[in-house]
Amino acid sequence: NSNFKNHTSVLVNNRIKKLYEKYKIENRAVVISHALDSSKIQFKQRAKFDGNIISVGRLEKEKGIDIILRALGALKNEGINFRYDIYGAGSQLKKLIKLSNDLGLTKHVNFKGYIENNKLFDLFCNYSLFISHPISTKHVAEAFNMAMAEAICAGLPSITSKCGGMEDIFKKHVSYCDEKNVLQLSETIKKYIYDEKEF
Repeated sequence: NSNFKNHTSVLVNNRIKKLYEKYKIENRAVVISHALDSSKIQFKQRAKFDGNIISVGRLEKEKGIDIILRALGALKNEGINFRYDIYGAGSQLKKLIKLSNDLGLTKHVNFKGYIENNKLFDLFCNYSLFISHPISTKHVAEAFNMAMAEAICAGLPSITSKCGGMEDIFKKHVSYCDEKNVLQLSETIKKYIYDEKEF
């Protein structure tokens, strides 16, 4: 409290404020959300899954891209056809490429590298499903997934994990899976593939 007392903290979700309260941090906490200009993103109505999946984010352990790859590997083994494009750069790139190859996903997965937001917005129309799967680590948990918010504005059905602030922010607008639950994630993806009403 010697550092926090009589100061104000700007927080990105209510869970952090509750932690302040739980640990009796004497601080004026204000909760805001990230800003998003949805007018820059073209909405596209989609009727069914067309096989094209997208993820956007840093290629770091806490983003859980390896979990998504394993879930898609299970779908590939069932004979389900898809294309998965990953936009982002990071320290895990080589490990993720190796995992993709080990899972036999070479023909299905494309590592696209970093892309600027304005270019990404135009590309959203080429996809029918957005997947993120952040995981909690010792030092970090996803507070707000800007890329998923942008994907939702573009009309993309979205799946994420129950990490950090995801459920607080996105409520019932996306589907959730338990962190690191490969089977649950693969089953949720299949739901969107086969059930047009759910899609």
